[in-house]
Amino acid sequence: MPCETQDPPNLNSDVGPAPTTKSSGKSVTSASPQENALTSRYADILSQLTDVKQLRAAGQDTAAKQLLDTALKQFANWSSDWAAFQHANGIKAPAPASPKGAKG
Repeated sequence: MPCETQDPPNLNSDVGPAPTTKSSGKSVTSASPQENALTSRYADILSQLTDVKQLRAAGQDTAAKQLLDTALKQFANWSSDWAAFQHANGIKAPAPASPKGAKG
């Protein structure tokens, strides 16, 4: 039978009440104090890498190299702490790659 001659489907249905939910009181975007501290440390490392770039542009290569060495050590420590945090929270994800510009 061609579509044009068929009766349209009945899409009416009885909708019951919405399921009950219980709020945990936590925002889905809230982070633990440990995660906030790790995020802050990472932001500091990225800021240092910006400073390295500025020092290089100003011709202060020795200061740039020293700051880069410090930032890379901090990143290595942070990366280990981040992996431990993920493991402790049941997160199976690789640690972020070294920030751009970290290779000097």
